[in-house]
Amino acid sequence: MLKKYILIRRKKAHSSVAEDMTDHTIDGRNSYMMQGLDEDTAIEKAIAGSGDATVIGTRFNRIHRPKPQRDMLMATAACLLVGLSLMIAFSGRELNFLLIHLLFTGIGFAGMIGIYFMDFTKLGKHPKPIYFGVLALVVACFVGRIIAWDIFDRLMLQSIVLLLPLAFAAVVFAVGNKGYRGIIFCVLAYLPLCYIALLNPVIKESLYAIAVCLALFGIAIYKNWFGTKRLYSFLIIFTSHAIFMILLIVNSGHWLLLWLKSAFNPYIDPYAMGYWSVLTREMMSGAQLFGAGYMPLPDNGLIWESELFLIWLAARFGWIAFAAIIAVLLFFIVIGFRRCMKQKNSLGFFVSITLMLMFCIQVFGYVVHNLGIQFLSPASLPLISYSNTAMMINLLLIGILLSVFRTGDEAIDENPHRD
Repeated sequence: MLKKYILIRRKKAHSSVAEDMTDHTIDGRNSYMMQGLDEDTAIEKAIAGSGDATVIGTRFNRIHRPKPQRDMLMATAACLLVGLSLMIAFSGRELNFLLIHLLFTGIGFAGMIGIYFMDFTKLGKHPKPIYFGVLALVVACFVGRIIAWDIFDRLMLQSIVLLLPLAFAAVVFAVGNKGYRGIIFCVLAYLPLCYIALLNPVIKESLYAIAVCLALFGIAIYKNWFGTKRLYSFLIIFTSHAIFMILLIVNSGHWLLLWLKSAFNPYIDPYAMGYWSVLTREMMSGAQLFGAGYMPLPDNGLIWESELFLIWLAARFGWIAFAAIIAVLLFFIVIGFRRCMKQKNSLGFFVSITLMLMFCIQVFGYVVHNLGIQFLSPASLPLISYSNTAMMINLLLIGILLSVFRTGDEAIDENPHRD
């Protein structure tokens, strides 16, 4: 009876508003019945006491509107424009490379806008297709890189790995409230990600993805989504990850140790593992606050546009340019995490925190790499540096993030997790 009076365009809000209005009416009915009125009269007076239905519906309609994410859309567009402008103005790349990058960026931006208006709750309804689809895509890239090395290059595989935490998050959310059985499901979903890292440790973004997945595990346990004892749950996760670390050390310990030593002291191997780190540190020492500094190699080519874009920027234009890029990205990160913390919907919170963690670890890894500690080489600086696949994937992930922020408050948890 109440739903026909609620004039709210946002259909997802109808159930929650109707429930609130019903509870309010029941409280009013009970109050009037305590005063001696019969039930029918009490209900009529409670409804009448709620006010004019049109006025109430109009007010609710204003409250339950999707929240446009103008500031984050502007920050995204600003990052894209800065990266594209610098690349077009100063890149030594051929025109066809720039056109291809513009095409991928355009596809990614169009996809971001399309996803922005979609229903993010589908991620929680279809965890299996999402998880196995992403896993199949990563495996296909591994196989493709073996068969056609020139087509499936390292940067493409590094970029596809960025999808793994979102797929893992869908699984973790789906098995919440299933106790230790749910934790075992999550461990089984986590193992293939570890195996990917063991297969090819050169693609070190898989270690980024594993770090984010571990963080998601910890968040779910801390919020008691599984309904288990936290200590035992953490022990299960620690044990499974310890096994992975042992296998990783056995499988690639020599290379990992060499990478680690070269990252902190590149001069022990300046012509091999530490070559780019030495050049990076030379540019850092010669960079000025404003204006051009020391450039050891010609300032064109893929290496500057992808993995070392920030230090190239500092060497060519000064540390002020470096700081300006970081400021824009930090604005995006701070606003993003603040909105994550405000999410009332558990799926919205989990999806948004996953995407923000992945964005943040990419930025952190890229900045550290550009400051001379080059252990985990990043695929790209999100939205800024040259990388066709990474640009497109990051834009699609940002579209999901903005969709959560836009409509997360209206989404209803059909099976809310414990807190």
